[in-house]
Amino acid sequence: MLKLTNGLGRKADQARQKLLCYILDSQLKAGDRLPTQDQLRLKLLLGTETIANAIHALAEEGILEVRNKVGIFVRRHEPGELVARLIGIGLSMVQGSPYNSMLIYYLQSELQKQSCRAMLFCNYGSEDATIHSFPGLDYALKHGQLSGFITTERLALNDWQQLETTGVQVCYCGHSGGFPLTVTTAVTDYTLAALRDIRRLGLSRPEAIFPEMRYFEQARQRDPFASAFLRAVGMEYRPLAGEQLVNHYLRQAVRPDALIFYDDTTTADFCCQLVRCHADWHPVIFALRNRQIPLLLPVDNVFFYELDIEEVAASIVGLLLAKIRNPALSPVQISVPIRAEKPYP
Repeated sequence: MLKLTNGLGRKADQARQKLLCYILDSQLKAGDRLPTQDQLRLKLLLGTETIANAIHALAEEGILEVRNKVGIFVRRHEPGELVARLIGIGLSMVQGSPYNSMLIYYLQSELQKQSCRAMLFCNYGSEDATIHSFPGLDYALKHGQLSGFITTERLALNDWQQLETTGVQVCYCGHSGGFPLTVTTAVTDYTLAALRDIRRLGLSRPEAIFPEMRYFEQARQRDPFASAFLRAVGMEYRPLAGEQLVNHYLRQAVRPDALIFYDDTTTADFCCQLVRCHADWHPVIFALRNRQIPLLLPVDNVFFYELDIEEVAASIVGLLLAKIRNPALSPVQISVPIRAEKPYP
C-alpha cells in the first residue's frame, strides 16, 4: 500500500515543516551550520522536545547531520530534496461552485502543511481544456517554476506528456480515471447506494438529475440488481435544472417518486423552486453534498450522502508529492469514498 505520510505526529510534523522552511528561507546549503537547538527553539517558537524531535526526524532523512559537541549541519540539500516546492492548481472557475472554492482552500492548506507553495491557474470557460486554457501556465512551465500540477480538468494526453517532459508531475482529480495519477470520487458507489435505498423504500419511478450516463453503465456492470432494476423502472436522465426542471415535472401527469442529484447547488436550486411553486408533489430526494458545507434543504424526505473535500485534498497532495519524490512511482488511482450521512431506518 502506498504510504503518503511521513509517520510523524501532527505537532512534530509541523515543527519539521517549520525547520525546513527556515533552512530554505535562510538559503543554507550542504555543509552550512545551523544555529544551536536552543536558538532554533526561540526563532521558531517551539518547545524543547518538539524542536529536538524535528531535528532528529530530518537527521534520520539525511537532510541534517548532528555532530556531537560541534553543532547541527545541513548534510544534503539537492533541488527537490526539501519540500518547499511551487505546485500549480488548475481549476475550472464555475460561478457559484462551493466545491471548487473549498477544494482550493483545502489544497492550499495541505500544501502549506508540506512546506509547499501554491499557484492558481483558472480556466474561465474552455470546455476542452489544454495547457493554453490556463493563463500563465505556459510561462510558469517555460521558466521552470513548477514542480507539480494539480488539475480538475481532463487534459489531452499530449498536454499531460508535455507537462511531464518539463519535469512537472501531474495529478488529476475528477470523477473518472485514465491518467497515471488520479484521485476520483466514488460517484458510481453513490449511485448504487441510492438505487438500493430506492428499492428498499418501495419506490418505482426514480430519475437522475445531471449525472454523467457512464455512472449508470458502471453501476449495471458492477451490480446485477442495479442492472435489472434500472431496466425495470426505466430510469431517465434529465439535463435540466431549477425552475425549468420543476415546471417540466409539474406538467407531467405521472411524476417521479425519487430524484437522485449529483450536485449540491443544483439540489438546493430545485428544492427552493419546488417550495416557491407550492406544488403538491413530494419526491424523495437523494442528495450528494460536501461534508464541509452541510447543505440544508427546505423540504422533507431527503437522504444525504457526503463527500469529504479535506480528504480529497489530502489524497491529491499526498499522491503528487509521493510522485515528485519518486518519479519512478507506478500509476496510482485513489478513490475517495462517498458516505451516507447516517444509517437509514
